[in-house]
Amino acid sequence: TLLKGRTASPQRLLIRKSIEQIHVGDYAGAKESLNFLCGTSNQQSETQESPCSGRKQLVEEVCKYIDRQCLQTTFSLGEVSENFHISSSYLSQIFKKELGYSPLDYVQKKRLETAKQLLDKGASVKEAAVAAGYYDTRPMIRAFRRYEGITPSEYRSGANMGEN
Repeated sequence: TLLKGRTASPQRLLIRKSIEQIHVGDYAGAKESLNFLCGTSNQQSETQESPCSGRKQLVEEVCKYIDRQCLQTTFSLGEVSENFHISSSYLSQIFKKELGYSPLDYVQKKRLETAKQLLDKGASVKEAAVAAGYYDTRPMIRAFRRYEGITPSEYRSGANMGEN
């Protein structure tokens, strides 16, 4: 565990993540993390990097993790924080500094991209919601209204009109 008041370096966090992945049998994930870590240490020995670059690399790893996991209905940002051994507030802080928006916005945008692709292919709103990682249609409808300004049904109607 981390000591109170101390934050671990991104490299140390990746090492811990790799060890945990090995313990749970996620050898492909561990290999990916270790390969990333080896590439990171090679880069650092060649050129002196700023402290911001470590934060950027951590955000990139978090984004990759979210991309792989966010379509599961059981996915949560708490899971991301636990997996990377960082607090949810630090996760939000580094995301906003590096990308300009919150991790929740990132997850919602990824899920909505998937839902829109499915709606474009003729899936029902319920089918698109479940496949995009929402447990029900209501959260997807709220997200659609917030990020797209329309409902999924309105989106589908507009997409079908564009095809004709």
